[in-house]
Amino acid sequence: MEDFIVSPTKLGAGSYGDVYKVRSKANPENVFAMKVFRPSVRLGSSHGLLDSTVRELSCLFALRGHPHIVQMNQVLFYKEDVAVLMGYYPYTLFNVITQRSPAPTSIVARISLQIAEALAYMHDLNWIHRDLTASNVMLTEDLTVKVGDMGLSRNVADWMSGETVTAPYRAPELFTCDDATKSYTNAIDMWSLGVLIAELLEHRVWLFRNKRAGRIVYTTSEILQQVFEPEEYKKTGKKPAVFNIEGVLSRVIQKETAIKDVVFQLLTVDPGDRLTARGFLAQKRWRSLSKTVTPDEINVITTEIHNV
Repeated sequence: MEDFIVSPTKLGAGSYGDVYKVRSKANPENVFAMKVFRPSVRLGSSHGLLDSTVRELSCLFALRGHPHIVQMNQVLFYKEDVAVLMGYYPYTLFNVITQRSPAPTSIVARISLQIAEALAYMHDLNWIHRDLTASNVMLTEDLTVKVGDMGLSRNVADWMSGETVTAPYRAPELFTCDDATKSYTNAIDMWSLGVLIAELLEHRVWLFRNKRAGRIVYTTSEILQQVFEPEEYKKTGKKPAVFNIEGVLSRVIQKETAIKDVVFQLLTVDPGDRLTARGFLAQKRWRSLSKTVTPDEINVITTEIHNV
C-alpha cells in the first residue's frame, strides 16, 4: 500500500467490508476505490477468509473486462486484511432515485439496459448477483453503469444459501424458498431490476412506507411478505394485504403501454414468466428510448446530485 494514499473517510460500509477512496502517490489524478474485506479472523489463522470474500473476488475475476461491471484492478493487503482495488465511481443509482426531480424515461431506459447487459453477461456465465440494489449500482460522471458489490454473488453450480437480496428487492419466490430446496434461479436478479426501474419511474425508494390521506401505503416488499408468509403476519395481528402490483405503482401505470409492460413483465410473481436479461435487452421500444438521452439530461441529473 506504499504506492497509495488512503482517505480516512469511508465511502461506504457493509456487512462484508469497508470501502475507502485512495489516490496514487505517483499520479494523484488516478483515484480508486479500495474495499477492505472484513475477516472472520486475522490472516494468520488457519480459518482463512470469509466465504463472501472468496465469492466476491472469484466473481470479479470471472467477470473482468465487462464495461458495465466494476473492474478489479489489484488484490493487495491493507494492514492485516485482504483488500481489492477497483475503479472509483462518484454516484450510485440511489443518488438518481432520490434527487429532487424524477429522471427522464430516456435515462431510466439507458441505465436499466446497461444493468441488463451486466446481468446477461453474468447469467450467461452461470453467475447470479443475488443482491442487486440501488446502492450496488455505481455510476460514472456520465451516468454509465458499473454493477458492483458481488459479496452475495453465486455460481449456479454452487450450493445456494438463503442469504440473498436486500428486502425491498427480494423476489416473491425467495419468501417461499426454504433452506432445504434453495429453489430459485437468476430470475431473482430480474425482479430486482424491475424494482430498480419502478423506483426510478416512481421517484421513490420502496424501502419506506408512507402515509397518504391518513392511511399507510405499504411497500411492495411488505405486501409480498404478507402474501407469502401469512403465518408470520398472523402473529402480528396485521390485516393481510392483497398483492396488487399496480396499486403501488401509480406513476408507472400512467406511462405508455410499451413502458409499463416492460416493468410488469419483470415484476411478475411467477419467475418462469419473468423477462430474462436477454429478453429485456430485446425490447425494441426500450432500446429506442435509451438512444434519445441528451447531454443536457445527464448534466441536469449530475448537477442535482451535487446540490443535494
